[in-house]
Amino acid sequence: MKIVYLSSSVFPSRSANSIHVMKMCQALAKNGHKVVLLAPDDKANYEPDIKDLYSYYGVDRCFKLFKLAWFPIRGRRAFYSLIASLKARRLDPNIVYCRNNFALIFLVILRLPVIFEIHTPFV
Repeated sequence: MKIVYLSSSVFPSRSANSIHVMKMCQALAKNGHKVVLLAPDDKANYEPDIKDLYSYYGVDRCFKLFKLAWFPIRGRRAFYSLIASLKARRLDPNIVYCRNNFALIFLVILRLPVIFEIHTPFV
């Protein structure tokens, strides 16, 4: 199965959600799926001096990571979500695993099959 994991986490960072996403992508890939991780290219919030992203998180290079435009403009989260959703569509996945509220809306509009993970009330 081809899975696109659409995340708003910054890579590399020390945040728990970035660790969770990397470990989830590894687990999905090691279970035989082709996994592509989409993430914002938010250089302003990178953990400094990280040479190898995969070794930093202690995961194997068994999935691809694409960093997408993250513009320093008002509404950048929604804009990133649209860009990531369109990229997901071009990748033609069997399913999109998503942790992003805005992207969920775009993915549904684009009629992509979605699994939505949420850790807070959806309002």
